[in-house]
Amino acid sequence: MSTVRELYRLACPECGEDDRLQILVETMVDLSPDVTTEVDNPIHEWREGNYCACQACGHEATVSDFDFIEVGAS
Repeated sequence: MSTVRELYRLACPECGEDDRLQILVETMVDLSPDVTTEVDNPIHEWREGNYCACQACGHEATVSDFDFIEVGAS
């Protein structure tokens, strides 16, 4: 099974956790006077400057701060 670290190259810079991250994303919704509904098959996008938080230790920063660079990688 793949990890968040392997799939997205993200991990908490404070505690190293990669499976309890939250990112504030942009998505598409349908608006009506009565309700706001997320569209079917939404695209969830985020950028390096989006808010990111680790639910394991509480660290908060931007996605770019959570970029995981493997030791010894070139």
